[in-house]
Amino acid sequence: MKIQITGVREIQDALIKLNTAINIGAEKAAKRMADILKEEAKNSAPIGTPQSTGIPDYIISEASKKSIRRTQFRKQRNRYISGVRYGGLIVNPNTGRKVDYAKALEFGHSRKQAPRGILRPAVGKTSNKMLRAALLKIRLEMRRIK
Repeated sequence: MKIQITGVREIQDALIKLNTAINIGAEKAAKRMADILKEEAKNSAPIGTPQSTGIPDYIISEASKKSIRRTQFRKQRNRYISGVRYGGLIVNPNTGRKVDYAKALEFGHSRKQAPRGILRPAVGKTSNKMLRAALLKIRLEMRRIK
């Protein structure tokens, strides 16, 4: 009995194209998700003092808000990484040194300062939107396959 299979090369070529499209889509998705999170964090971070916000011990400066940024995109094996961070760009006017209050703002600190999260609430608000954007980016790349 002789069995002949034809079209294997075409299937291999199609799978290579699909893999390429998914990788391009995943890269674009990682960047888009980070951009969505960054914008939500910037838009929802209340700038002010305890008096202006009505929140005890609350101080988030305009500089803290401006320091919210997307991190450099990178690929590790089959993972596409892009994130959002803030802090580290603020310069103390008295010393001229960069200071980073982000961890204390986000998580609180040992002096019983309550957490005043910026990124964590933004993740909660945008998780569904980020997922939809990621799927859209991947689907768009898959549709471009000829």
